[in-house]
Amino acid sequence: MTKAGRKVVVIDNAIPTEIGNDLYEYMQYFGRWNFNPDEEEESDMVPFIHGFDNDLIHQSPLWDLLKKPLIQHFGEGYVPYNCSVNHLRFGDNPIDHRDTHNPTKKDVTLLLYMNPSWNLNFAGETVYFDEQGEIELAVLPKFRRLGMHEGYINHAARSPSRLFKGARYTLAIKATPDMAYLKTRTHEDVPEDKDMIDRRAVLAKNLFGDTQEQTAVVSPRSYA
Repeated sequence: MTKAGRKVVVIDNAIPTEIGNDLYEYMQYFGRWNFNPDEEEESDMVPFIHGFDNDLIHQSPLWDLLKKPLIQHFGEGYVPYNCSVNHLRFGDNPIDHRDTHNPTKKDVTLLLYMNPSWNLNFAGETVYFDEQGEIELAVLPKFRRLGMHEGYINHAARSPSRLFKGARYTLAIKATPDMAYLKTRTHEDVPEDKDMIDRRAVLAKNLFGDTQEQTAVVSPRSYA
Protein backbone atom coordinates (compact mmCIF):
# COMPACT_ATOMS: atom_id res chain seq x y z
CA MET A 1 0.00 0.00 0.00
CA THR A 2 1.36 3.44 -0.89
CA LYS A 3 1.35 6.37 1.52
CA ALA A 4 -1.66 7.69 -0.39
CA GLY A 5 -3.50 4.45 0.33
CA ARG A 6 -3.25 2.96 -3.15
CA LYS A 7 -2.44 -0.68 -3.70
CA VAL A 8 0.70 -2.22 -5.19
CA VAL A 9 0.96 -6.02 -5.07
CA VAL A 10 4.03 -8.10 -5.95
CA ILE A 11 3.78 -11.88 -6.38
CA ASP A 12 6.75 -14.12 -7.13
CA ASN A 13 6.46 -17.27 -9.26
CA ALA A 14 3.10 -16.11 -10.57
CA ILE A 15 3.22 -18.48 -13.54
CA PRO A 16 4.89 -21.89 -14.02
CA THR A 17 8.50 -21.90 -15.21
CA GLU A 18 7.59 -23.68 -18.46
CA ILE A 19 5.07 -21.00 -19.39
CA GLY A 20 7.56 -18.30 -18.47
CA ASN A 21 10.21 -19.86 -20.70
CA ASP A 22 7.75 -20.26 -23.59
CA LEU A 23 6.58 -16.68 -23.25
CA TYR A 24 10.15 -15.37 -23.27
CA GLU A 25 11.06 -17.49 -26.30
CA TYR A 26 7.88 -16.42 -28.07
CA MET A 27 8.94 -12.80 -27.84
CA GLN A 28 12.19 -13.55 -29.67
CA TYR A 29 10.17 -14.16 -32.85
CA PHE A 30 9.21 -10.51 -33.07
CA GLY A 31 12.21 -8.62 -34.41
CA ARG A 32 10.65 -5.19 -34.87
CA TRP A 33 9.85 -2.82 -32.08
CA ASN A 34 7.62 0.21 -32.11
CA PHE A 35 8.21 3.63 -30.66
CA ASN A 36 6.89 7.05 -31.55
CA PRO A 37 7.92 9.79 -29.10
CA ASP A 38 5.23 12.08 -30.54
CA GLU A 39 2.33 9.61 -30.24
CA GLU A 40 0.66 11.26 -27.24
CA GLU A 41 1.53 13.71 -24.51
CA GLU A 42 0.85 11.03 -21.90
CA SER A 43 3.19 8.48 -23.52
CA ASP A 44 5.41 6.58 -21.11
CA MET A 45 8.26 6.66 -23.69
CA VAL A 46 8.59 2.86 -23.48
CA PRO A 47 9.39 1.00 -26.73
CA PHE A 48 7.23 -2.05 -27.27
CA ILE A 49 7.73 -4.94 -29.68
CA HIS A 50 4.34 -6.58 -29.75
CA GLY A 51 0.75 -5.84 -28.93
CA PHE A 52 -1.75 -8.59 -28.23
CA ASP A 53 -5.38 -8.70 -29.25
CA ASN A 54 -7.42 -8.02 -26.11
CA ASP A 55 -9.89 -10.84 -26.73
CA LEU A 56 -7.08 -13.34 -27.27
CA ILE A 57 -5.55 -12.49 -23.90
CA HIS A 58 -8.95 -12.48 -22.20
CA GLN A 59 -9.73 -16.01 -23.42
CA SER A 60 -6.26 -17.46 -22.81
CA PRO A 61 -4.98 -19.89 -20.15
CA LEU A 62 -2.38 -17.22 -19.34
CA TRP A 63 -5.13 -14.81 -18.31
CA ASP A 64 -6.72 -17.58 -16.23
CA LEU A 65 -3.47 -17.72 -14.26
CA LEU A 66 -3.05 -13.97 -13.91
CA LYS A 67 -6.63 -13.16 -13.00
CA LYS A 68 -6.52 -15.34 -9.87
CA PRO A 69 -4.27 -12.94 -7.92
CA LEU A 70 -6.03 -10.01 -9.61
CA ILE A 71 -9.38 -11.18 -8.22
CA GLN A 72 -7.82 -11.93 -4.83
CA HIS A 73 -6.36 -8.46 -4.40
CA PHE A 74 -8.56 -6.17 -6.51
CA GLY A 75 -11.88 -7.94 -7.02
CA GLU A 76 -13.99 -9.47 -9.77
CA GLY A 77 -14.99 -8.24 -13.21
CA TYR A 78 -11.68 -7.08 -14.68
CA VAL A 79 -11.20 -7.32 -18.45
CA PRO A 80 -7.88 -6.70 -20.25
CA TYR A 81 -8.05 -3.72 -22.59
CA ASN A 82 -4.43 -2.94 -23.44
CA CYS A 83 -1.84 -5.71 -23.74
CA SER A 84 1.72 -5.34 -25.00
CA VAL A 85 5.28 -6.46 -24.40
CA ASN A 86 7.61 -3.65 -23.41
CA HIS A 87 11.22 -3.78 -24.58
CA LEU A 88 13.91 -1.77 -22.81
CA ARG A 89 17.64 -1.60 -23.44
CA PHE A 90 20.44 0.31 -21.79
CA GLY A 91 20.11 3.98 -22.70
CA ASP A 92 16.34 4.04 -23.12
CA ASN A 93 14.65 6.76 -21.10
CA PRO A 94 11.08 5.97 -20.02
CA ILE A 95 9.36 8.73 -18.06
CA ASP A 96 6.97 8.77 -15.15
CA HIS A 97 3.29 8.44 -16.00
CA ARG A 98 -0.09 7.28 -14.76
CA ASP A 99 -2.04 4.60 -16.61
CA THR A 100 -5.25 6.45 -15.84
CA HIS A 101 -5.55 10.14 -14.98
CA ASN A 102 -8.89 9.73 -13.23
CA PRO A 103 -8.32 8.95 -9.53
CA THR A 104 -11.79 7.40 -9.25
CA LYS A 105 -11.12 4.76 -11.91
CA LYS A 106 -10.49 1.26 -10.62
CA ASP A 107 -8.17 0.24 -13.45
CA VAL A 108 -5.28 -2.08 -12.59
CA THR A 109 -2.02 -2.61 -14.48
CA LEU A 110 -0.39 -6.04 -14.42
CA LEU A 111 3.34 -6.30 -15.14
CA LEU A 112 4.75 -9.78 -15.72
CA TYR A 113 8.54 -9.79 -15.88
CA MET A 114 9.87 -12.17 -18.50
CA ASN A 115 13.69 -12.31 -18.46
CA PRO A 116 14.78 -15.78 -17.25
CA SER A 117 17.67 -14.47 -15.16
CA TRP A 118 18.05 -11.07 -13.61
CA ASN A 119 20.86 -9.73 -11.48
CA LEU A 120 20.43 -7.00 -8.88
CA ASN A 121 23.14 -5.04 -10.68
CA PHE A 122 21.19 -5.10 -13.95
CA ALA A 123 18.81 -2.47 -12.48
CA GLY A 124 15.66 -2.16 -14.65
CA GLU A 125 13.28 -1.66 -11.75
CA THR A 126 9.72 -0.44 -11.97
CA VAL A 127 9.63 2.54 -9.61
CA TYR A 128 6.59 4.07 -7.95
CA PHE A 129 6.42 7.70 -6.87
CA ASP A 130 4.52 9.47 -4.12
CA GLU A 131 2.56 12.65 -4.80
CA GLN A 132 5.69 14.74 -4.10
CA GLY A 133 7.66 12.94 -6.82
CA GLU A 134 9.85 10.91 -4.46
CA ILE A 135 10.49 7.21 -5.08
CA GLU A 136 8.33 5.25 -2.69
CA LEU A 137 8.81 1.70 -3.98
CA ALA A 138 11.00 -0.12 -6.50
CA VAL A 139 10.30 -3.58 -7.93
CA LEU A 140 13.12 -5.59 -9.51
CA PRO A 141 12.09 -7.38 -12.75
CA LYS A 142 12.64 -10.90 -11.49
CA PHE A 143 11.63 -13.78 -13.79
CA ARG A 144 7.94 -14.75 -13.41
CA ARG A 145 7.36 -11.95 -10.92
CA LEU A 146 3.97 -10.28 -11.26
CA GLY A 147 3.47 -6.69 -10.19
CA MET A 148 -0.04 -5.25 -9.99
CA HIS A 149 -0.87 -1.64 -9.21
CA GLU A 150 -3.76 0.77 -9.35
CA GLY A 151 -3.66 2.63 -12.64
CA TYR A 152 -3.63 6.08 -11.02
CA ILE A 153 -0.28 5.52 -9.26
CA ASN A 154 2.55 7.51 -10.84
CA HIS A 155 5.32 5.14 -11.91
CA ALA A 156 8.07 4.54 -14.45
CA ALA A 157 10.07 1.69 -15.93
CA ARG A 158 13.83 2.03 -15.62
CA SER A 159 16.14 0.83 -18.37
CA PRO A 160 18.73 -1.87 -17.66
CA SER A 161 22.23 -0.94 -16.61
CA ARG A 162 25.25 -1.10 -18.90
CA LEU A 163 26.04 -4.53 -17.40
CA PHE A 164 23.00 -6.09 -19.08
CA LYS A 165 23.58 -6.69 -22.79
CA GLY A 166 20.08 -7.67 -23.88
CA ALA A 167 16.57 -6.28 -23.57
CA ARG A 168 14.32 -6.17 -20.52
CA TYR A 169 10.95 -7.70 -21.47
CA THR A 170 7.74 -7.05 -19.58
CA LEU A 171 4.25 -8.22 -20.45
CA ALA A 172 2.05 -5.25 -19.55
CA ILE A 173 -1.70 -5.73 -19.29
CA LYS A 174 -4.06 -2.93 -18.35
CA ALA A 175 -7.38 -4.18 -17.03
CA THR A 176 -10.62 -2.45 -16.14
CA PRO A 177 -14.06 -3.29 -14.79
CA ASP A 178 -15.41 -0.49 -17.04
CA MET A 179 -16.53 -1.91 -20.38
CA ALA A 180 -16.36 1.53 -22.03
CA TYR A 181 -12.54 1.24 -22.02
CA LEU A 182 -12.45 -1.74 -24.34
CA LYS A 183 -11.14 -1.04 -27.84
CA THR A 184 -9.98 -3.27 -30.67
CA ARG A 185 -7.62 -2.07 -33.40
CA THR A 186 -5.35 -4.45 -35.26
CA HIS A 187 -2.81 -4.70 -38.01
CA GLU A 188 -0.90 -7.62 -39.48
CA ASP A 189 2.71 -8.32 -38.52
CA VAL A 190 3.60 -11.54 -40.36
CA PRO A 191 7.06 -13.11 -40.03
CA GLU A 192 8.66 -14.37 -43.22
CA ASP A 193 10.28 -17.66 -42.24
CA LYS A 194 8.07 -20.81 -42.20
CA ASP A 195 10.03 -22.46 -39.37
CA MET A 196 9.55 -19.29 -37.35
CA ILE A 197 5.82 -19.35 -38.06
CA ASP A 198 5.54 -23.04 -37.11
CA ARG A 199 7.50 -22.67 -33.87
CA ARG A 200 5.60 -19.54 -32.94
CA ALA A 201 2.33 -21.39 -33.52
CA VAL A 202 3.41 -24.18 -31.13
CA LEU A 203 4.34 -21.65 -28.46
CA ALA A 204 1.10 -19.74 -29.02
CA LYS A 205 -0.92 -22.93 -28.49
CA ASN A 206 0.96 -23.64 -25.25
CA LEU A 207 0.45 -20.09 -24.02
CA PHE A 208 -2.98 -19.14 -25.29
CA GLY A 209 -4.80 -22.44 -25.73
CA ASP A 210 -6.20 -24.39 -28.64
CA THR A 211 -7.28 -21.42 -30.71
CA GLN A 212 -6.37 -20.05 -34.12
CA GLU A 213 -3.22 -18.02 -33.72
CA GLN A 214 -4.11 -14.35 -33.72
CA THR A 215 -1.10 -13.10 -31.84
CA ALA A 216 0.34 -11.19 -34.78
CA VAL A 217 -2.12 -8.37 -34.28
CA VAL A 218 -1.40 -5.13 -32.57
CA SER A 219 -3.74 -3.06 -30.47
CA PRO A 220 -2.47 0.51 -30.18
CA ARG A 221 -1.55 1.26 -26.60
CA SER A 222 -3.77 3.78 -24.93
CA TYR A 223 -3.04 6.16 -22.09
CA ALA A 224 -6.37 6.63 -20.33
